[in-house]
Amino acid sequence: MKVQKAYDKLILKARRGAGFLLTSAAVLLIMECNKSEKERDSMNGKDLPTDTQNTETFQEIGFFGEIKRDCWDEFLAAVQKNIAHSREEPGNLCFSLYIPEEGTPAPIWFERFTGKAAHEYHKRQPYFRDAIAVIQKSVVGEPVGITLREVCEIPATVPPRADNPKTSHYGITLYEVPLYKRQSFIAAVKELITQSRDLKMNLEANIYQYADDPKRFVLIQGWTGIGESQSGSAQDLEKRFNPTVEGYFVCHPAVIHWSVKDISTDYSQ
Repeated sequence: MKVQKAYDKLILKARRGAGFLLTSAAVLLIMECNKSEKERDSMNGKDLPTDTQNTETFQEIGFFGEIKRDCWDEFLAAVQKNIAHSREEPGNLCFSLYIPEEGTPAPIWFERFTGKAAHEYHKRQPYFRDAIAVIQKSVVGEPVGITLREVCEIPATVPPRADNPKTSHYGITLYEVPLYKRQSFIAAVKELITQSRDLKMNLEANIYQYADDPKRFVLIQGWTGIGESQSGSAQDLEKRFNPTVEGYFVCHPAVIHWSVKDISTDYSQ
């Protein structure tokens, strides 16, 4: 399968340190991985979802891909300005910009609003249009945005802003499960999220599903620092979670994960 071969090459490059320059391609390729699983879904209905029309909030995660190095400063300033203004909008729940921890200029955005109307309001604002103009001339390829929906069994919480975002640590993980494993996966990840939220150093633990595909998920986890994310308590949760869901996933490798830091704010101010 051509898509699978290209996906394998992408992962090999990621392991060699070049993966973040291909973030947009990674998202597109995982969306195509192992379409034959649909046949298994139709034959096994014991674990099918009963409700995928969850809440009315609007969420989007996006991958800018590589940013031209000579445009980086202007790009970052424009996006940070857009985020700062958007966070003041009455319909905004959260808006963040992340970058790979090694500093590769391939940022990821996540935004969440009270509803589609609030998002449309945001897109009518001059600071949004200003940011789009800068983004269009700064990106090497085409940004990829994925509309998300809350998972009704695990309502998303509004994460607090880190006291020191410069040292905070986040993880973004993409999962794809066959439909007949969906409810089992949700039960396992619900336990992980519930217990993660109870840890003092946790800033965020939310999972969303793709709006157009209930088999695909995005997990966002935030910690006050990278040391806290690797603490005994956090690692214990991961060690219990990983064996529980082993064998659930469609693609190879089983999941796609990015370790990122928050660059939503201009720290020089």
